Amino acid sequence: MKKVIALSILLLLVSCAKKGPDFVPLTLNWFVYSGDIFAFGKEVAIEPVDDAFSTKCIIAMTQALMEAPTIQAHAEDGMEFNVQYFGYHRSGETNIQFRGSCQYSDNDIDFEKRPMILDPKPVREGCSWSARCTDSGKIKDLDFLGSIGKVQRKKHLGQ
Repeated sequence: MKKVIALSILLLLVSCAKKGPDFVPLTLNWFVYSGDIFAFGKEVAIEPVDDAFSTKCIIAMTQALMEAPTIQAHAEDGMEFNVQYFGYHRSGETNIQFRGSCQYSDNDIDFEKRPMILDPKPVREGCSWSARCTDSGKIKDLDFLGSIGKVQRKKHLGQ
């Protein structure tokens, strides 16, 4: 009888357990962009963001990347991204724009001053992406450039 109860409890626990995302080894190098916002075609002004807001968005962005099926499918040996971000104000809302790429091996590029150009057809799927974090700390518009079956928009290319 104890075996039946133990087995029933084990089956109940297994059936009720929610499977979390697999661990994805990521390295994220963060750069706060303070250069010319118009290089991205944005008709907005750069908005300084406080540390609490940027920290909340960086944590949310990291989680969104780790949970993204595109990253999980292509990061079995790990991925390293340079991530450029800046705050901006539009329509009464402050957002943080993120741009990530694993294409750059040149460590002499100053991503705090120079716009990151995202490759529309990266050599590795999931290697170029953009997203934004709303003032509530939610990640929106996570877009992987060059993903199969997805038409890319020019505004994401940094041109």
